[in-house]
Amino acid sequence: MKDYYRILQINPEASQEEIKKAYRRLAKVHHPDVAANGRQEVFIIDLNEAYRTLSNPEKRSHYDWIRTYGNNYSSGSDKVQDTFVAYTSPQQAYKRKPFYKNYKNPLPERELVKPYLAYTYTVSKIALVFCILLLIDFLLPLRLQRDRAVYLTNIYSVQKGNPIHDHTQIETWSGKQVKVSKEAAMQFSSNPNMLVYKTRLFSKARYVTSVLKRETRYLIGRSIYGNFIFLPLLLLLTAFMGSLKRFPPELDFSLGLVSGVLMFICASLLLV
Repeated sequence: MKDYYRILQINPEASQEEIKKAYRRLAKVHHPDVAANGRQEVFIIDLNEAYRTLSNPEKRSHYDWIRTYGNNYSSGSDKVQDTFVAYTSPQQAYKRKPFYKNYKNPLPERELVKPYLAYTYTVSKIALVFCILLLIDFLLPLRLQRDRAVYLTNIYSVQKGNPIHDHTQIETWSGKQVKVSKEAAMQFSSNPNMLVYKTRLFSKARYVTSVLKRETRYLIGRSIYGNFIFLPLLLLLTAFMGSLKRFPPELDFSLGLVSGVLMFICASLLLV
C-alpha cells in the first residue's frame, strides 16, 4: 500500500492547507518540463493520486482507516467502507489521531494484578481473623476497674466562628485518657471516683460511670467500640468478600487493599 503522506512529505496530522502547499511545492520541483525522465513521470502520477485522496476529507478518512487497520475485515472495498462507517463518521475519522505501528497495547488490569493476588488474599484472611477477635472482644462480658478522675479538660471546636463544646477529656489516676460528653463530665467534677468498663481481650474502655450512680453508664466516644464502630463492620465485610476468591482478580485485589487499610486504622484505634 502506498504511503501518501510519505509521498507528499507531510505529517499524518497535517491540515488541508499544509497538504495543498506540499503538493504545489513538489509539483513544481518534479514537473516533467523541469526534470523530464521516466522516474519523475511515475512520481508525478503518485503525487497526483496522493493529493486527490488526501485533499478529499471522505477519501482521506477511508485511507486512514485502511492504512491503520489494514484490509483484513473484508476483501471488497464496499464492505470495508461499510465497516468504517459503522465505527465512525468521516468527520470524526479526520480528527482522529492515527495509531502507529510501534504502538503497544498495555496489559489489561487482570494481568497486572495477578502476581499480587496471593498477597492480597493473605491480607484479607488476616483481616478476617482480626475482625473475629474484635467481635469476640465486643461480645465478652466487660470487666470493671476502679479509677479516679484527676483532670477534666473541655475541648471546643469552632463552627462559623463560634466555639462549640465538642467533648471533655478526662485524665485518670492510672494515666488513661477518656473522652466523654459534657453531661458525663459533670458527674465526675463533684465526685472524681469512677468505674471503667473494659473489654476482656484488648482491655479497651467502653463505658464509664460514677461510683455513686452505677446504673447510669456513659459511652466513651472516639473509640473503636464507640463512634467508630462502623469501621470494624466495614472491615468484616471487605475481608470476608476478599477471602472468598469468587470475584474477578481486579475486585479481589481491591478488596485486599481496602482490608489492609481498614485493619491498620482499626489497630491504630485500639492503641489510642
